[in-house]
Amino acid sequence: MSWANELTRQAARLALLPSRMRVPAALFSVVLIVAVTWLVYITGGTAYVYPYLMFFPILLSAALFGMLGGVTAAMLAGLALGPFMPLYVVTETAQTTINWVIRLTLLTSIGGFAGMLFQLLRHQLNTIRRLAFRDRDTSLPNRLSLEEDLSELIPPATADAEDNSNPPIHVVSVLLQNFEQINTSLGFRAGSQLMCEVAAALENVLDGKGDVYVLDPGKCGVVFRDMDSADCMMWVNRLLKQFELPVSVEDIPIHLEVTAGIATYPDSERLDAEWLLRKSALAMWTSNSIGQRIASYDHTMEGDMRNTLQLLGELRRAIELDELVMVFQPKFRLSDSQLIGAEALVRWQHPTRGLIPPGMFLPQAEQTALMDPLTLWVVHDVLRRLKAWRETHPELGIAINLSARNLLEPHLPERIPELLVEYQVEPGSLEFELTETMLLRNPDQCIRHLEMLANHGIRLAIDDFGTGYSSLAYLTRLPVDVLKIDQTFIRHIATRDKDRTITAASIDLARRLGMYTVAEGVEDAAAMTVLGELGCDAAQGFYLGRPMSAEDFTAYLGNPALARHH
Repeated sequence: MSWANELTRQAARLALLPSRMRVPAALFSVVLIVAVTWLVYITGGTAYVYPYLMFFPILLSAALFGMLGGVTAAMLAGLALGPFMPLYVVTETAQTTINWVIRLTLLTSIGGFAGMLFQLLRHQLNTIRRLAFRDRDTSLPNRLSLEEDLSELIPPATADAEDNSNPPIHVVSVLLQNFEQINTSLGFRAGSQLMCEVAAALENVLDGKGDVYVLDPGKCGVVFRDMDSADCMMWVNRLLKQFELPVSVEDIPIHLEVTAGIATYPDSERLDAEWLLRKSALAMWTSNSIGQRIASYDHTMEGDMRNTLQLLGELRRAIELDELVMVFQPKFRLSDSQLIGAEALVRWQHPTRGLIPPGMFLPQAEQTALMDPLTLWVVHDVLRRLKAWRETHPELGIAINLSARNLLEPHLPERIPELLVEYQVEPGSLEFELTETMLLRNPDQCIRHLEMLANHGIRLAIDDFGTGYSSLAYLTRLPVDVLKIDQTFIRHIATRDKDRTITAASIDLARRLGMYTVAEGVEDAAAMTVLGELGCDAAQGFYLGRPMSAEDFTAYLGNPALARHH
């Protein structure tokens, strides 16, 4: 049916003819009418087949100008073939009145009917175009519109990539990180309202300096023209600053987590609209993955993204072939400097790439189904080693990090107790660490699963306490035993009064709630002294011991002094 698609496409082009082309088109129709009239005359008159050619200018006028154009062209054509056009030119036989009147009526009816059909077609095409190129909720131009606009602004990809004479164009992709969670929690209507609020805020801040587009639910785009990179960065910072204030949706103040990626034309790489959009999106996702608010495209991002995808493809095989290795960072009780346990951290010993740090595969794995088998592998490995270590150090406990995806796994609360029984390990010696923000995905289900784990005697810890914004809201609902104070406040606790005050308040809060406190990121003796004065229960960090292999940790258990020199 390719011919039908082509016919529809050509009809659409006729129906959406730009206004600047209408006068030449009208003149062309008149010329066609004159040409057909002359052809009818020189071929012998209206008695022959050539008068039917008059349908061409009539239908053309109907297509271009609707009912009025079709009727007008038909009347002109009917009169041109009317009383002054002979039936037979050679014999100069005139037409009867009824002959040319019927022809005029028939042509006018066909022209009017065709014009009406083309008007309906034009209306439908305009509606389709509006729906195709506009976001339904905000009525702002969408991704297709952005691609079309950029295609008009940017020369073809065959242009000289070194020619920087064209005015700069900056494409900014803006991501609302927690949009999906808001959409799920409050409903799609609230999500639509939020996008309207965001779009209005963007337009209000820009005030005509840039064009706003809605790319996808939770994603917007902004195009800056004829602006240098410094000014572009200034405006993007203004946009992000706008969202530091809460946005009201259904009378609920929503705090948005917003990141942005910037791609600029021209540059030294391939030049076309699709490529520019792709680079902008890549910069946006990079800023999101590394925890920055803004990232400008860099050619190294391409390799990083491909590398990440390739690693994820190899991760399942790595789990099956035991290429993953665990390292353990010791944890000390501050009151008597006694070793009480360690935090287990996973690494990947790749056969060709060497040791791969967790930041290169864990954040990406958390977005996929690989996180569940990876976590189970970690639990198996830790429990196997913990059983052996506790034979000589019965107080030893090991902490394992859980992801939000793990907490949403329905079989997790059943599987972990089964493994404890399988390895004959006391539940209280196993501790799961979870961050504050992971509870936002599905707080009720997360809390329910945590309660089931706690009921089996497994210890639970809040990791990176103080860096999120949900802890106080959920802290009293969580069956948490341990509060881990983030290293952000510990690193300079001996020199910054504010860090000391926040840490003291956290320790006091934990004590009042009956929780054990652990300070992360202890890097010097001064921090140890301050933490002891504040009454913190335990600490970990490079000053006390760096992460080490299971074999080194086994040796360390017999001689704790080794850790500080590891």
